[in-house]
Amino acid sequence: MLSGLNASWIFFGGSILAYGIVAPSLVKNGLPFGKPGYPSPRYWLLWPSALIMLLYFFANIL
Repeated sequence: MLSGLNASWIFFGGSILAYGIVAPSLVKNGLPFGKPGYPSPRYWLLWPSALIMLLYFFANIL
């Protein structure tokens, strides 16, 4: 098991928040598409998610 059950529920809730609320609102407001140089919603959500997982890893070590 990579993480505990509580952390898994938090990851699940975060994915619901990211791909159920944040990404559709980005698309609705036209932020990620239609302009050259603007990334997709997946890119907008990738780095904050990677940072959260990295912080969880370091918190688990300490």
